[in-house]
Amino acid sequence: ARQAKAFKVKWNLNVEPGYWGVDHKTASQWDGAAMDRFIYSHQFACYQTAWNAIHPDKQLKGFIAAVALKYKQPELKLVLVPPPDKTAVKAMNAFLRLCLHNMTEIGDWPNSQPYNCFPKGRTCVWFAHGHCDRY
Repeated sequence: ARQAKAFKVKWNLNVEPGYWGVDHKTASQWDGAAMDRFIYSHQFACYQTAWNAIHPDKQLKGFIAAVALKYKQPELKLVLVPPPDKTAVKAMNAFLRLCLHNMTEIGDWPNSQPYNCFPKGRTCVWFAHGHCDRY
């Protein structure tokens, strides 16, 4: 609780006492979509979901993205990312399934386009068995 109060004084952000994840990022600019990129990030949803699964006694209250802006006079912005809700976890799981699909079935990450679902005249196993979210 004492650290949460000190954090509020220094950064003018209300944080709930408890465990928070922190990730340091850099950015060249801060635009109108910057907050959404962090708040709806699959990366932060995945980090929090994994931490909470491994440490059920130390659940994260959220994530803090500390973003260093590469301006002439550098700035630091802090973004409080709330824990993922059920929709965010569902979206993250779909994204991870697609990543796994691309790595295991297609095997060539940079070329993971829909036309690669039928490589060299064969059908992708995920598609053939009805497990592909793409179609």
